[in-house]
Amino acid sequence: MAVYLGIDYHQDLLTKMGFGEEVTAAAARLVSGDLDGAAMAVSDPMLKTLTIVGDEDECRRRVTEYTSMGTWFTLFPPVLGMETADRVRALRRLIQAFGYGGYG
Repeated sequence: MAVYLGIDYHQDLLTKMGFGEEVTAAAARLVSGDLDGAAMAVSDPMLKTLTIVGDEDECRRRVTEYTSMGTWFTLFPPVLGMETADRVRALRRLIQAFGYGGYG
């Protein structure tokens, strides 16, 4: 997520959402090449707002909250840095949890 904070569009959007402090801190760290520092600048409230994390039941509950408001979005597991076999397992688990072609 931190890498998106180096992109103007995302910086503007997240600042308007109330995360200006995190955006400023993360962007400064990204400029200096400190990816870990940028990731640490992302606050828990920002993560909770922008991600769905948890076990299958928790993730289904959060997805239902969003979809009941007419919201749509794409679900994908965090596969950055994973070996190919692990990426495939993560994607299969996501499909098993939510079904192919959507949830519901």
